[in-house]
Amino acid sequence: MNALRAQLLHLLSGTACSRPPALRRSLRDSFLYATDLPAAADREGVAAFQAACRELGWTAEEWDGWVELDRPMSEPPEGWEPGPADGEAGCCLSLLKRHRPATGCAAGQDAQRDAADSARKLLKAGEKGGKAWEEACAELHRDWALRLRLGRPLPPLSFRFFEG
Repeated sequence: MNALRAQLLHLLSGTACSRPPALRRSLRDSFLYATDLPAAADREGVAAFQAACRELGWTAEEWDGWVELDRPMSEPPEGWEPGPADGEAGCCLSLLKRHRPATGCAAGQDAQRDAADSARKLLKAGEKGGKAWEEACAELHRDWALRLRLGRPLPPLSFRFFEG
């Protein structure tokens, strides 16, 4: 279990609930995780959970009976286990190594958002396992190849997403 999921489970365990709330990968592309806490806790408990999440750098938004959660990153969390480094993942790693993306202040907000989007896609696919990892890497490979053809930089994503 990666450190981000563990952190959310810890916060959920400290919230008074009528039953243990579910925590799953979000079905929405712009969020990493989702919890059905609103169905298991009162409004004050949900508000306190969201506030605790925000203090730790998470975005928390209620949507369709769920609290959607996201935390932008460009480095994988502790406990992250990448999928196989061959095939499409190997191509992504090769592109990142050959076309080093801008980092730090020079990267800009768009690049940081692109890195967070890529990281979210990889984390969700890595947790799902199976073909999801290869499919996510194939999608990133296509997107990044197009970026390079258009003269746009790659997102400032850590190599560690692809290396064990």
